[in-house]
Amino acid sequence: MRAPARPGFSLVAARELRWIIKDRVALFLMVGVPLIAFFILSLTFSNAIIRGLNTVVVDADHSTTGETLIQSIAAAPGISLSSRADDLTAAMHAIRSGKAIAAVYIPAQFEQDLLAGRRPQVSLFYNTQFMTPGNAAAKSLTDAINAGIATVKPRAPAVPATVGSLVVEQYVLTNPAFNYAQFLLRAILPMVLHVVVAISTCYAVGSEFSRRRLATWLRCGGESPLVALAGKLAALFMILIL
Repeated sequence: MRAPARPGFSLVAARELRWIIKDRVALFLMVGVPLIAFFILSLTFSNAIIRGLNTVVVDADHSTTGETLIQSIAAAPGISLSSRADDLTAAMHAIRSGKAIAAVYIPAQFEQDLLAGRRPQVSLFYNTQFMTPGNAAAKSLTDAINAGIATVKPRAPAVPATVGSLVVEQYVLTNPAFNYAQFLLRAILPMVLHVVVAISTCYAVGSEFSRRRLATWLRCGGESPLVALAGKLAALFMILIL
C-alpha cells in the first residue's frame, strides 16, 4: 500500500498543478491569455519598420533640381509620394483630412537660388497628432531632402564655409533602422506577462476562499501559511516562466 504524501512544499505544488489542469478558467488565464496577447502584439508589430507614410509635394519651382529633390523624396524609405498638390492649401487639406501625414513645399526659383548660393528654404509640414508616424516622416523627409540637395550641390558655386567653435558628432549606438519591434514589443510583452501573473495569482489564491477548501490547502502545507503560499506560487511560476 502506497504511503500518503507528506505535507509540505511539494504536496502543495502538486495539488496546485492538478487544479490548474482541471480548472479551465485558470488554464486559460495562465496559458491562453499570454499566448493570445503575444500573437496579437506580434501581428501588430509584424511590420517592424514604418512604411508607406503618405506625403504630398507642392512644387512651385518646376525645375530640374526640384524634380531631383522629388525623386529623392519618393525613394526615401518609409515615404510614399501619394500626390502632388497645386498649392499649400490643398496640401494642408490633405494632411488634415488624413490622406497624408506630411507635405513638402519647394518654393519658386528654388533652383536659381540654390545655384546662386542663396540657400533657399524647403518647407516641411507634418502631423504630430500621430506622434510616431509624424516624427518618422519628418526624419525620413529631412534625410531625403538633404540627400537630394547633395546630388545637385556640386553644380553650385563654392560658398565660403563658416568655421564654428564647436563640432558635434552623433553616433547611433542601437536601433539605427528605427525598428519599433525592438524597443516597443520588448517592453510590451513583459508588461502583459506581469498583468497575467498578477491576475492569475489573485485568482489562484482567491479560489481557496471561494470554491476550494482553505483548510485542505493549509493541511497540505503542514499548517504553515508560508509553505502553503510558496507551494501554490511555485506551480504558477513554473507555468508562467515557460
